[in-house]
Amino acid sequence: MIAVVKEANGNGHAVLIARTDRGDLVLDNQVGSIDLWSDTPYKFIKRQSQSDAGQWVDMLDSRDTVVATASTN
Repeated sequence: MIAVVKEANGNGHAVLIARTDRGDLVLDNQVGSIDLWSDTPYKFIKRQSQSDAGQWVDMLDSRDTVVATASTN
């Protein structure tokens, strides 16, 4: 199924999700690896419905957001 994600810079991007017995894997043309969805840097927005590829469903991405700051010392 196709999923819409938001990159760290705010740009939208589409990835392919393959549901497997190891979990939902993300195939991404911007990355050379296949990773679990939870190991990607993206914020997941919506995906195609499993029962009807013509419908889109919301995704709840409940991973904590980590914000890095730089010290000025």
